[in-house]
Amino acid sequence: MKKISKFLLVLLMAFSLAGCSCSSDECKCPTDETTTNESEYVTINNGYKDLYKQTVQSVVMVKVQRKTNGEIKSTGSGVVIMEEGSSAYVVTNAHVLKDFTSDFEVEIFFSDEEGFMSGKSEIAKVVGKDYNEDVAVLEINKSTKYKVATLGDSSSVEKGDFVYTIGSPYQKFNHTTSGNISNYNVKIGIDMVNTGVVTPVYAILFDAAINKGNSGGALFDSEGKLIGITTLRYDELNGVYGALPINYFMKVAKHLIANDENLPYYVRPVVNLTLLSINEMGTMREKYGISDSITTGVYVQNSLEGSIGAQSIITEINNVKVNSTAEFNVELLKYSVGETVILTLINKDGLNTRQVAVTLRS
Repeated sequence: MKKISKFLLVLLMAFSLAGCSCSSDECKCPTDETTTNESEYVTINNGYKDLYKQTVQSVVMVKVQRKTNGEIKSTGSGVVIMEEGSSAYVVTNAHVLKDFTSDFEVEIFFSDEEGFMSGKSEIAKVVGKDYNEDVAVLEINKSTKYKVATLGDSSSVEKGDFVYTIGSPYQKFNHTTSGNISNYNVKIGIDMVNTGVVTPVYAILFDAAINKGNSGGALFDSEGKLIGITTLRYDELNGVYGALPINYFMKVAKHLIANDENLPYYVRPVVNLTLLSINEMGTMREKYGISDSITTGVYVQNSLEGSIGAQSIITEINNVKVNSTAEFNVELLKYSVGETVILTLINKDGLNTRQVAVTLRS
């Protein structure tokens, strides 16, 4: 009997140890070592705290307040994007300054290394604001109160990329959230200041929560580079938010800096074409007689450009492929009014590739 008991005890111990050596995902012991992608783990988990500390001092809180009594009219966030001479420049959304008049002033609040208020602030000069593009630029004195953000490339973002935000929702100073990019080059029509003028923006969408007061704040990538300015909630998708891509935001901001109040509005370049995305036409492909061999590009439905006939298909701008009207328009925004671009076209049967020079209009 003792021999049988001893045998069962040994068998039970062997079974238990075998259970802990199971390699199945459904059968891991709490003490099992887990293989991870070390660089990815450090960047997105442990490293997020370090990334926040590296970048937080480039983000500021913006308050629009009455000069006489300090009454707060609106608040938002901003990012220090460049220094020039004795000045530094902060970008924010124009709608943050929608109540700004000569009776008000804009105060900028700076961060310490941990993301708390440093106790330092400064009254900024409003260099310019463009409500159509929702871009505003503020000027402060060059100093050690802040860090200048490292600019990323918003044209290189991909779905699933890790991102994090820094801003001051409801005046909660330099709050941070993290998530992933949901989509990009998404056309959204918005009326920034309730003027009745709806301007299309091509946003980066992400699932890191932002709220009122985050406007004008930072969207950083996994390297701590600024890829967008947090701007809006995307109401069509629950839990999805939008940022204006930094490449275009900086283009408008630099225009405002260069022109000051002389030409405060940025003028978008356009071509006189009515376009449809090939990959979104569905049954209309058959109606227009488009060859099955053509899967991407934009179909010219109507044209007022003499060098481009209707029913042509545009496949590239300056040798960069365009797969949709959104991509076409985003690519166009890289250029300015008066510049000439080369469009690559084919016929709707997929033949007769050619290139046409077009001067961009206002």
